[in-house]
Amino acid sequence: MRCNRGSAAIEFALILPVFVILLMTILEYGWLFYHRAALDSAANTGCRAGSLVDPGMGEANMTAVVTRVEDSTDTALTGLGIECGGRCRTSVVAFGTGPARSIRCSLDFQFDPLVGAFLNPRTLESLQVSRLEYQR
Repeated sequence: MRCNRGSAAIEFALILPVFVILLMTILEYGWLFYHRAALDSAANTGCRAGSLVDPGMGEANMTAVVTRVEDSTDTALTGLGIECGGRCRTSVVAFGTGPARSIRCSLDFQFDPLVGAFLNPRTLESLQVSRLEYQR
């Protein structure tokens, strides 16, 4: 009869790197998907808030719309636990004519992976379009 002492430890040592790599991959992609969902939510919240501001005749009050979008997206991201710290960029563009005047809100974020073993730093972008409530 053979002695099998230590074979479980050897098998564990061989399988452990596979489990660690699998776990790190899941965490890394989960972190990426969380940031993508948070960006989409913040862009939607900001664009909707900006669409409630009256842009005035010929976009005379467009700076108020842009300010509302930027403030709302920052507040939404902070509420989701993401601090921009200079890594976010918001742009707002008005387009169309009444009764279909709308704004296109773009939110860019410099994403840094947790570990960096499987993903590289990249720019995530979320784009939302919302029809303006005040049509003139």
